[in-house]
Amino acid sequence: MQQKINTISCPCSSYAITNTNGTVSCERDNFGKIEYVAPVVLQNHLINGSAPAVGDKWSCGGAIKCGSTGFSWNTLHVVSVSENHNESNSSLVNTTSSTSNCYVPKSSLRDYETGEELSGWDSYTKKIQAIVSYNTNIIKTVDGMPFFDNEEAAQLYDNSKFGKNTREVSSYYDDGELMFAPGKYYKDTSLITRVTVNGKNILKTAIKSDFRHQTSEASSNKIVIPSKGGVIEIKIDGENAPTIDILVNDSSGCSVFKRKIKNEPITKGYTIRQVIPALPKGASKETYSIKITPKAGVKYYLYGEGNAEPITNVGILEYKVWQYKEPTFTFNANSSTIAGSATTSTAKNIVGVVNKNSENIDGFKPIVHTTTITNSGENNNTFYNLKDKLVLSDLISDSSVIKKAITNSPTSKECMDLIEIVDSVDTNVGDIEVGMQFTGFYEETKILQRSIDLDPTKEPCDNCDRDLEVLTNKFELENTTELVEGMSVSFIDAYGDNVVSQVESVDSNVAITLAQHYVINEKTSIKFTYRNGGYVGEIVGNSIRTYSCMWLPKNTELVFTKGNNTGIRGSVVVDKSGSGSMVITTTIKNINFGQEDVNFVLDVNEFVSNTPNAKDVTVESPKNDSVVVDYLKNDNDYNFGAKSVEVVRAPKNGVLDTISNTVVHYYPNEGFVGRDEIVFRSFTGSGEGKVYSEEKIVSIIVK
Repeated sequence: MQQKINTISCPCSSYAITNTNGTVSCERDNFGKIEYVAPVVLQNHLINGSAPAVGDKWSCGGAIKCGSTGFSWNTLHVVSVSENHNESNSSLVNTTSSTSNCYVPKSSLRDYETGEELSGWDSYTKKIQAIVSYNTNIIKTVDGMPFFDNEEAAQLYDNSKFGKNTREVSSYYDDGELMFAPGKYYKDTSLITRVTVNGKNILKTAIKSDFRHQTSEASSNKIVIPSKGGVIEIKIDGENAPTIDILVNDSSGCSVFKRKIKNEPITKGYTIRQVIPALPKGASKETYSIKITPKAGVKYYLYGEGNAEPITNVGILEYKVWQYKEPTFTFNANSSTIAGSATTSTAKNIVGVVNKNSENIDGFKPIVHTTTITNSGENNNTFYNLKDKLVLSDLISDSSVIKKAITNSPTSKECMDLIEIVDSVDTNVGDIEVGMQFTGFYEETKILQRSIDLDPTKEPCDNCDRDLEVLTNKFELENTTELVEGMSVSFIDAYGDNVVSQVESVDSNVAITLAQHYVINEKTSIKFTYRNGGYVGEIVGNSIRTYSCMWLPKNTELVFTKGNNTGIRGSVVVDKSGSGSMVITTTIKNINFGQEDVNFVLDVNEFVSNTPNAKDVTVESPKNDSVVVDYLKNDNDYNFGAKSVEVVRAPKNGVLDTISNTVVHYYPNEGFVGRDEIVFRSFTGSGEGKVYSEEKIVSIIVK
């Protein structure tokens, strides 16, 4: 899923400083003269489509300015990152990384307050005149408020001992002349300057969405009242005596206030607190709708959010608060669908606290769950798979997730932000909500046809095995359908090593370039995987609109979750000590409780199958000498019946001498050096009752 990040960046050749009020600014040393440079603040910032980190460099241009008076730049460096919890559907800002030789001086903390007693503003600015490049003279005083001809000086005044440290600047026209005042100054205008609900700034959210914001239940940072009851606290700041109406209704439409709050005069620090009762027995949730309606003439004031004019015309503020019953967490295992096997397990249940982690719940102890799989009859074709890597999240299903499939995809493999979806019963977006997170995982397996040799000086060799001589990052496949740049790649190389790489480019209908060079045998299976995701920004018909542009092929399964979904962390251990059973022990060490009951189910079929297992094998043999080949060397299963091996294709450059049903001697032909291979499959049973594994390869390296 795509994380939303806000950044503060400074131009190259400038460094970040922390002002005494905690804000971040940029400065540069211009031949001994310290100059202030305004930082660039971006919401929902991406660099090359990825979340930025401190120190990342990116190029300006377009809407991002590349200079100020007497100073220009083409590259900026990120000095601060923070997660964006803004619920409004603001656009992502995707910038391009820069490879410029960006000079970044050592950062420092500059304290503009010297601690000395200053007789006045003129004396104060005289002490710091060496580090500011703007005019600090007061050009006019109105109603006791000083005015300046630039924003920087007004900001400095507001942050100093003379101002109120509001971190704001007001623009003011006097006889057509633009001036700037520290803090808020809008004479004779009734203003609402702040509205919070339980500490959350809903005024900012409403204005940024042009009052179209609707609180989503899927949101990860909505306000939730405890099931045992709590308080809704509304705080409002006003200037010049604005008046408003306040209404808070429950889901039935009834007001929770004992009196009507109409034409309420607002001063700075106005607070109303309403006690919310416990959730009624049997109810799963309750909602409380807040509606704040300003009277005629009242305006909103929001400073420092990139809006050209902080005064905003009036609109109705609406917000919703939720209350849920305490969620029940259940963990169990399903029953194996493999014939001849039986599953035994007992569900584990625990009641948690809404939107709370188990680490913060008194008395929580890790949950231990055991599942036993046994052979229920005389059938020997029940195989217990010992997985190479046990990751809990890969072995369970979650009842709270919603799964849909993509029904449209651009043939050009360009990204898209409008995705049409449907599920297995032909329902579209009915159960999807704005604010939900989603991820899509796509997997494709291709067969390597040929390694493309990058050495043009090699002589052609039609009758010899030259695989081991081709070290390259360019490969020819059966096709490159649904492959894109950036995909993760996994395979077993010619030396038997498990390799993970990345697609650097898709070069044609059959050729790809990987990020590194490898030696890979022909006919090797290569697995390509791709993961992408984001947030639901809007629902349009049978489609969702995302916050960012993304690509996933048609029929890719998307998994949707609510922001406060229950999550678990733990471990899985398998004990195969018994001759006819497997015991799976799952330990849940941490639970991040959401807001709904949820069932997690261990998929037993991940551990049992009705076909034998087989793995590729790699061995080395000296020239003119033999080597023992154990076909089952890398197997990771066990069962009740003995396995045998059938050779599908014998080696071309040697002969085999059988030692047992699963072990042979390989003798290379005299003088042969290079690579030989055996194609085999394992099986159990006899006659028509044989059960076979997939075909696998023994790679023999003769040196």
